[in-house]
Amino acid sequence: GAERDGDGLLLRYGLPGGDEAIYHLSEGRIDEVEVSRQGTVVQHLRIERDDLQIPVEAVYRDLVEVRELRLTRESVAQTEPFPSDIWRP
Repeated sequence: GAERDGDGLLLRYGLPGGDEAIYHLSEGRIDEVEVSRQGTVVQHLRIERDDLQIPVEAVYRDLVEVRELRLTRESVAQTEPFPSDIWRP
């Protein structure tokens, strides 16, 4: 299912075993993901972006196992894109 949430959008997906994944989007980008079990959030992912909308930090938390993974961007390198002819046989 999908619903408006202020300026954003919530997308809900049923998962095997009855869990539910909820994606919080704003401006077409995922900001948060929650996995809930019987109405209680058991996993959570939050993505922070800079002014150019490039991810700066992502924090994943498993609230059942009490674990956290934090990824922080330290730099951005501008590179040339792959040639378009490599994508077609």
